[in-house]
Amino acid sequence: MTEVSVIIPVYNNEEFIYKSLQSLKRQVFRNFEAIIINDGSTDKTKNIILSMIKDDERFKLINIENKGQGIARYIGIKVARGRYATFLDGDDFVKPTWLSQMVSDIRIQHADMVCINYAEYYEKSEKYIKNGFASDSLRMNASDFYKEWCIDKRLKGFLWNKIFRMDLMKKCNEKLEFSFMEDSYLLLKFLSLSKRIFFDRSVEYFYRIRKLSTINATYKPEDLVALKKFKSIITFQEKNNPHLKYYFEMRFLKIELLILMRMNLKQLQSVDGRELLEDFTLRTWLSRRYLVPFFNKIDTFIIQGIRGPKSALYFLKMRSYMVQIQRIYRSHKNSAF
Repeated sequence: MTEVSVIIPVYNNEEFIYKSLQSLKRQVFRNFEAIIINDGSTDKTKNIILSMIKDDERFKLINIENKGQGIARYIGIKVARGRYATFLDGDDFVKPTWLSQMVSDIRIQHADMVCINYAEYYEKSEKYIKNGFASDSLRMNASDFYKEWCIDKRLKGFLWNKIFRMDLMKKCNEKLEFSFMEDSYLLLKFLSLSKRIFFDRSVEYFYRIRKLSTINATYKPEDLVALKKFKSIITFQEKNNPHLKYYFEMRFLKIELLILMRMNLKQLQSVDGRELLEDFTLRTWLSRRYLVPFFNKIDTFIIQGIRGPKSALYFLKMRSYMVQIQRIYRSHKNSAF
């Protein structure tokens, strides 16, 4: 039986896909399949992939029309045959011991999911900055899962630094009609089926920082579909975990903030924009005494300044530039490796 299915959604990754697949081919652990979903790439990505995988039966390429990363992942999970599932983005790369370390962890710890540590790779400065969790490796039981998801500092909402039990991943696989934070949504569903997760502080994954700006993310109407889905699943979890009510409320507030950041002034002044802004402002006011423990200084300052569409646009743009400055500073620090 195939031990691990590596699911790789790609879209116009011609500059990086060779290094990504090369790092996967160099894995010490050999019993894996690689399912590459080409999400309608219009550049040379497909040709590069075909030239790299033609002599390796472990690699399979699936070509689809451009539907977004969420649909690509859904298809990958659906056709996967491995005992475990993990994910690799087409512009990232991994150490040769990436799979062997995660497989060893999930077996020894009898875990449903393992989180491996990672580092950010700044391509302009060619620096590696460790940016995962700083604590020692640890095992965590179900009672702490949701708190970790809400805090979003150690667990994180992405899928690419984790390995999962495939039987559980297939149970929560869903064809989503949105791409905004679809990985975090899927992760929350997976946690509801899990009993044990393990954090390994070993740095095995390298996440490429391609742009030193968060300004380019733009709002799409489907983002509100995502918000409704998150509201539904968070409300359900609040009822089942009343002691974590404020954790879930703060996490939902963060999700609203991220959507507001994607809007321009015209969108903020639209009916949907105003409704979202009013709900966000009300939740902020009701939860003001909990902001500091859950939000960093930048976000706390920005949130407290938002009062209407124009002030929202001003403060949200300010946040984007402040985050950009933080990333530029990080990219010029001394390399962590």
